[in-house]
Amino acid sequence: MKYNITYASAIALHAVIGMIIYFNEELAKVYFLMAFSFFAFRVIVSPHNQKTIEVLKACAYFVGAELILRITKGAFAYEASKYLVILFVIAGMFFKGISGKSYPYFMYLMFLIPSIFVASTTLSFDANFRTNISFVLSGPICLGMAALFCYDKKVTTEQLSKILVNMVMPIISLTVYLFFYTPSIRDVLTSTASNRAASGGFGPNQVATALGLGMFIIAVRLFTKSPNIGLKILNSVLLVLISFRAVVTFSRGAVIVGILTIIAFLGIY
Repeated sequence: MKYNITYASAIALHAVIGMIIYFNEELAKVYFLMAFSFFAFRVIVSPHNQKTIEVLKACAYFVGAELILRITKGAFAYEASKYLVILFVIAGMFFKGISGKSYPYFMYLMFLIPSIFVASTTLSFDANFRTNISFVLSGPICLGMAALFCYDKKVTTEQLSKILVNMVMPIISLTVYLFFYTPSIRDVLTSTASNRAASGGFGPNQVATALGLGMFIIAVRLFTKSPNIGLKILNSVLLVLISFRAVVTFSRGAVIVGILTIIAFLGIY
Protein backbone atom coordinates (compact mmCIF):
# COMPACT_ATOMS: atom_id res chain seq x y z
CA MET A 1 0.00 0.00 0.00
CA LYS A 2 2.84 2.39 0.84
CA TYR A 3 4.42 1.80 -2.58
CA ASN A 4 1.09 2.49 -4.28
CA ILE A 5 0.75 5.81 -2.41
CA THR A 6 4.32 6.74 -3.33
CA TYR A 7 3.67 5.92 -6.99
CA ALA A 8 0.50 8.03 -7.09
CA SER A 9 2.28 10.88 -5.27
CA ALA A 10 5.14 10.81 -7.78
CA ILE A 11 2.63 11.02 -10.63
CA ALA A 12 0.87 13.98 -8.97
CA LEU A 13 4.21 15.72 -8.35
CA HIS A 14 5.31 15.38 -11.97
CA ALA A 15 1.91 16.50 -13.24
CA VAL A 16 2.33 19.65 -11.14
CA ILE A 17 5.89 20.09 -12.46
CA GLY A 18 4.61 19.98 -16.04
CA MET A 19 1.97 22.60 -15.23
CA ILE A 20 4.39 24.92 -13.39
CA ILE A 21 6.98 24.73 -16.17
CA TYR A 22 4.33 25.66 -18.73
CA PHE A 23 3.41 28.83 -16.85
CA ASN A 24 7.04 29.78 -16.15
CA GLU A 25 9.62 28.06 -18.35
CA GLU A 26 12.47 29.67 -16.41
CA LEU A 27 11.63 27.23 -13.61
CA ALA A 28 12.64 24.39 -15.94
CA LYS A 29 16.26 25.21 -15.07
CA VAL A 30 15.42 24.91 -11.37
CA TYR A 31 13.76 21.57 -12.09
CA PHE A 32 16.85 20.39 -13.96
CA LEU A 33 19.21 21.38 -11.13
CA MET A 34 16.99 19.88 -8.43
CA ALA A 35 16.62 16.60 -10.33
CA PHE A 36 20.36 16.38 -10.92
CA SER A 37 21.15 17.17 -7.27
CA PHE A 38 18.62 14.60 -6.04
CA PHE A 39 19.93 11.73 -8.15
CA ALA A 40 23.59 12.64 -7.63
CA PHE A 41 22.97 12.58 -3.87
CA ARG A 42 21.21 9.21 -4.12
CA VAL A 43 24.08 7.70 -6.11
CA ILE A 44 26.72 8.99 -3.68
CA VAL A 45 25.06 8.07 -0.36
CA SER A 46 23.42 4.78 -1.34
CA PRO A 47 24.89 1.53 0.08
CA HIS A 48 27.44 -0.21 -2.10
CA ASN A 49 25.03 -2.99 -3.05
CA GLN A 50 22.51 -0.38 -4.25
CA LYS A 51 24.88 1.73 -6.38
CA THR A 52 24.02 0.00 -9.66
CA ILE A 53 20.27 0.42 -9.30
CA GLU A 54 20.62 4.06 -8.24
CA VAL A 55 22.84 4.82 -11.24
CA LEU A 56 20.33 3.16 -13.57
CA LYS A 57 17.43 5.08 -11.99
CA ALA A 58 19.28 8.36 -12.50
CA CYS A 59 20.07 7.52 -16.12
CA ALA A 60 16.49 6.42 -16.80
CA TYR A 61 15.06 9.61 -15.33
CA PHE A 62 17.11 11.90 -17.55
CA VAL A 63 16.35 9.78 -20.61
CA GLY A 64 12.67 10.40 -19.90
CA ALA A 65 13.27 14.08 -19.13
CA GLU A 66 15.24 14.85 -22.29
CA LEU A 67 12.29 16.11 -24.34
CA ILE A 68 10.69 18.39 -21.77
CA LEU A 69 14.11 19.86 -20.97
CA ARG A 70 14.76 20.50 -24.67
CA ILE A 71 11.34 22.02 -25.31
CA THR A 72 11.60 24.40 -22.34
CA LYS A 73 15.38 24.95 -22.63
CA GLY A 74 15.64 23.81 -19.02
CA ALA A 75 19.01 22.11 -19.44
CA PHE A 76 22.22 24.08 -19.86
CA ALA A 77 23.16 22.20 -23.04
CA TYR A 78 21.07 20.70 -25.83
CA GLU A 79 22.58 17.26 -25.25
CA ALA A 80 22.58 17.58 -21.45
CA SER A 81 20.64 14.36 -20.84
CA LYS A 82 23.24 12.34 -22.73
CA TYR A 83 26.06 14.07 -20.86
CA LEU A 84 24.38 13.24 -17.54
CA VAL A 85 23.89 9.59 -18.48
CA ILE A 86 27.62 9.44 -19.29
CA LEU A 87 28.43 11.19 -15.99
CA PHE A 88 26.27 8.83 -13.93
CA VAL A 89 27.65 5.67 -15.55
CA ILE A 90 31.21 6.96 -14.98
CA ALA A 91 30.26 7.41 -11.31
CA GLY A 92 28.87 3.88 -11.38
CA MET A 93 32.14 2.57 -12.83
CA PHE A 94 34.03 4.37 -10.06
CA PHE A 95 31.94 2.76 -7.35
CA LYS A 96 31.22 -0.66 -8.91
CA GLY A 97 33.86 -1.14 -11.59
CA ILE A 98 33.25 -2.86 -14.93
CA SER A 99 33.34 -6.44 -16.11
CA GLY A 100 36.52 -7.70 -17.75
CA LYS A 101 34.29 -9.28 -20.39
CA SER A 102 33.03 -5.89 -21.59
CA TYR A 103 36.16 -5.12 -23.64
CA PRO A 104 34.24 -5.18 -26.99
CA TYR A 105 32.39 -2.04 -25.87
CA PHE A 106 35.67 -0.41 -24.91
CA MET A 107 36.95 -1.19 -28.41
CA TYR A 108 33.74 0.29 -29.85
CA LEU A 109 34.46 3.53 -27.99
CA MET A 110 38.06 3.56 -29.19
CA PHE A 111 36.88 3.18 -32.80
CA LEU A 112 34.92 6.43 -32.42
CA ILE A 113 38.10 8.46 -31.86
CA PRO A 114 39.23 8.48 -35.54
CA SER A 115 35.91 10.07 -36.50
CA ILE A 116 36.94 13.20 -34.58
CA PHE A 117 40.05 13.59 -36.70
CA VAL A 118 38.10 12.89 -39.89
CA ALA A 119 35.53 15.52 -38.93
CA SER A 120 38.26 18.06 -38.19
CA THR A 121 39.40 17.85 -41.80
CA THR A 122 35.99 17.61 -43.50
CA LEU A 123 33.87 20.18 -41.64
CA SER A 124 33.62 23.55 -43.32
CA PHE A 125 35.55 26.51 -41.96
CA ASP A 126 32.38 28.19 -40.69
CA ALA A 127 31.11 25.12 -38.86
CA ASN A 128 31.17 25.06 -35.06
CA PHE A 129 33.55 22.15 -34.55
CA ARG A 130 32.77 21.48 -30.88
CA THR A 131 29.01 21.69 -31.35
CA ASN A 132 28.99 19.44 -34.41
CA ILE A 133 31.21 16.82 -32.79
CA SER A 134 29.10 16.88 -29.63
CA PHE A 135 25.86 16.54 -31.58
CA VAL A 136 27.09 13.63 -33.69
CA LEU A 137 29.10 11.67 -31.13
CA SER A 138 27.24 12.23 -27.85
CA GLY A 139 24.69 9.53 -28.70
CA PRO A 140 27.17 6.78 -29.72
CA ILE A 141 29.45 7.59 -26.76
CA CYS A 142 26.49 7.55 -24.37
CA LEU A 143 25.41 4.17 -25.76
CA GLY A 144 28.93 2.74 -25.48
CA MET A 145 29.50 3.99 -21.94
CA ALA A 146 26.14 2.64 -20.80
CA ALA A 147 26.88 -0.76 -22.36
CA LEU A 148 30.34 -0.78 -20.75
CA PHE A 149 28.85 -0.16 -17.30
CA CYS A 150 25.78 -2.39 -17.61
CA TYR A 151 27.56 -5.45 -19.01
CA ASP A 152 27.23 -8.37 -16.55
CA LYS A 153 25.27 -6.24 -14.06
CA LYS A 154 22.18 -8.05 -12.81
CA VAL A 155 18.88 -6.43 -11.85
CA THR A 156 15.73 -8.09 -10.59
CA THR A 157 12.31 -7.72 -12.19
CA GLU A 158 11.26 -5.48 -9.32
CA GLN A 159 14.31 -3.26 -9.79
CA LEU A 160 13.65 -3.04 -13.52
CA SER A 161 10.10 -1.93 -12.74
CA LYS A 162 11.45 0.89 -10.53
CA ILE A 163 13.87 1.97 -13.27
CA LEU A 164 10.99 2.21 -15.76
CA VAL A 165 8.93 4.22 -13.25
CA ASN A 166 11.76 6.72 -13.02
CA MET A 167 11.84 6.94 -16.81
CA VAL A 168 8.11 7.56 -17.25
CA MET A 169 7.69 10.27 -14.60
CA PRO A 170 9.18 13.11 -16.70
CA ILE A 171 7.11 11.87 -19.65
CA ILE A 172 4.03 12.49 -17.50
CA SER A 173 5.30 16.06 -16.97
CA LEU A 174 5.72 16.37 -20.74
CA THR A 175 2.16 15.13 -21.32
CA VAL A 176 0.70 17.69 -18.90
CA TYR A 177 2.82 20.44 -20.48
CA LEU A 178 1.43 19.52 -23.92
CA PHE A 179 -2.17 19.67 -22.69
CA PHE A 180 -1.59 23.21 -21.43
CA TYR A 181 0.34 24.18 -24.58
CA THR A 182 -2.48 23.14 -26.93
CA PRO A 183 -5.66 22.61 -24.90
CA SER A 184 -7.80 22.61 -28.07
CA ILE A 185 -6.47 20.32 -30.79
CA ARG A 186 -9.23 21.41 -33.17
CA ASP A 187 -7.73 24.91 -33.36
CA VAL A 188 -4.32 23.76 -34.58
CA LEU A 189 -5.13 20.86 -36.91
CA THR A 190 -5.07 21.81 -40.57
CA SER A 191 -4.07 18.48 -42.10
CA THR A 192 -2.87 15.01 -41.16
CA ALA A 193 0.80 16.01 -41.47
CA SER A 194 3.07 16.06 -38.42
CA ASN A 195 2.04 19.04 -36.34
CA ARG A 196 4.50 21.11 -34.28
CA ALA A 197 1.67 23.06 -32.65
CA ALA A 198 0.35 19.83 -31.14
CA SER A 199 3.81 18.78 -29.94
CA GLY A 200 4.74 21.76 -27.82
CA GLY A 201 6.34 23.69 -30.69
CA PHE A 202 9.06 21.05 -30.94
CA GLY A 203 9.77 18.26 -33.43
CA PRO A 204 6.70 15.98 -33.61
CA ASN A 205 8.84 12.90 -34.30
CA GLN A 206 10.92 13.37 -31.15
CA VAL A 207 7.91 14.17 -28.97
CA ALA A 208 5.92 11.22 -30.32
CA THR A 209 8.88 8.92 -29.67
CA ALA A 210 9.04 9.98 -26.02
CA LEU A 211 5.29 9.60 -25.66
CA GLY A 212 5.41 6.20 -27.36
CA LEU A 213 7.95 5.11 -24.76
CA GLY A 214 5.60 6.38 -22.05
CA MET A 215 2.73 4.41 -23.60
CA PHE A 216 4.75 1.22 -23.40
CA ILE A 217 5.88 1.72 -19.80
CA ILE A 218 2.40 2.59 -18.54
CA ALA A 219 0.90 -0.37 -20.44
CA VAL A 220 3.42 -2.68 -18.76
CA ARG A 221 2.48 -1.28 -15.36
CA LEU A 222 -1.23 -1.58 -16.14
CA PHE A 223 -0.92 -5.31 -16.78
CA THR A 224 1.79 -6.25 -14.27
CA LYS A 225 1.83 -3.67 -11.46
CA SER A 226 -1.81 -2.77 -10.89
CA PRO A 227 -3.02 -5.15 -8.17
CA ASN A 228 -6.09 -3.09 -7.18
CA ILE A 229 -8.84 -1.23 -8.99
CA GLY A 230 -7.44 2.18 -8.01
CA LEU A 231 -4.11 1.55 -9.75
CA LYS A 232 -5.87 -0.01 -12.75
CA ILE A 233 -7.95 3.16 -13.20
CA LEU A 234 -4.95 5.45 -12.63
CA ASN A 235 -2.74 3.65 -15.15
CA SER A 236 -5.59 3.34 -17.66
CA VAL A 237 -6.21 7.10 -17.51
CA LEU A 238 -2.49 7.79 -17.92
CA LEU A 239 -2.29 5.43 -20.88
CA VAL A 240 -5.23 7.13 -22.61
CA LEU A 241 -3.86 10.64 -22.00
CA ILE A 242 -0.32 9.84 -23.17
CA SER A 243 -1.63 7.91 -26.18
CA PHE A 244 -3.91 10.79 -27.16
CA ARG A 245 -1.07 13.31 -27.09
CA ALA A 246 1.11 10.93 -29.10
CA VAL A 247 -1.57 10.37 -31.75
CA VAL A 248 -2.38 14.06 -32.27
CA THR A 249 1.24 14.84 -33.17
CA PHE A 250 0.44 12.84 -36.35
CA SER A 251 3.93 11.38 -36.21
CA ARG A 252 2.74 7.93 -37.05
CA GLY A 253 5.97 5.96 -36.91
CA ALA A 254 6.65 6.41 -33.20
CA VAL A 255 3.02 5.75 -32.26
CA ILE A 256 2.84 2.59 -34.37
CA VAL A 257 6.08 1.31 -32.85
CA GLY A 258 4.71 2.01 -29.36
CA ILE A 259 1.49 0.14 -30.11
CA LEU A 260 3.31 -2.81 -31.70
CA THR A 261 5.66 -3.01 -28.70
CA ILE A 262 2.68 -3.13 -26.34
CA ILE A 263 1.07 -5.87 -28.44
CA ALA A 264 4.34 -7.84 -28.45
CA PHE A 265 4.57 -7.51 -24.66
CA LEU A 266 0.99 -8.71 -24.23
CA GLY A 267 1.75 -11.69 -26.46
CA ILE A 268 4.72 -12.62 -24.27
CA TYR A 269 2.87 -11.83 -21.05
